[in-house]
Amino acid sequence: MSSSRSQEPNFKLPSFNGNNDPNVYSGWEAKVEQIFSVHDVDDKQRVKLVFLKFEFYVMQWWHKTVMDIGLNKRPNAVSWKDLKQCIRERLVPSHYRK
Repeated sequence: MSSSRSQEPNFKLPSFNGNNDPNVYSGWEAKVEQIFSVHDVDDKQRVKLVFLKFEFYVMQWWHKTVMDIGLNKRPNAVSWKDLKQCIRERLVPSHYRK
């Protein structure tokens, strides 16, 4: 007899709505990094879990980005590092420093 284990994580990530305030994004990213680190979440799972927490503007932007990836207009964001870079390019001004 085999038992199936749920893929549901035993933690909750904060949602992100694409607020254009770089401080809000930086705080969200730092909190997500902290949660992933504490729960030892692998990179592939990180990307999938973050997609589920996108809301409002950032969800719409991400759907368009996925379409652009499918049309080879931009590289695929397959890692957490890639996804963070993609979000930063869109939401964090280049002159912004933590």
